[in-house]
Amino acid sequence: MNDNNFFLCSVSGKELSVIAGLLAAASAEVLDIDELNVLGNFITAIGACMLTIAAADQSCAAINSASGSNNKSGTADENAADGIIG
Repeated sequence: MNDNNFFLCSVSGKELSVIAGLLAAASAEVLDIDELNVLGNFITAIGACMLTIAAADQSCAAINSASGSNNKSGTADENAADGIIG
């Protein structure tokens, strides 16, 4: 999802923190302690999975970008002319 109109891009980090705090406070008004624990841990697990996916994708993109700039695909003669051995 690389859309520049993604709604989270229009909200600052401080505003997101305020929204998260308000949602947490509102949830605490209607849920008991056990429900808060379960929901909080569930949301934390979702966040951890999202961060793992993002980190893996970013790492792979960086590796592919670095290897793509070093690997030229051409004929042996073209590579020899460019000084590429292999």
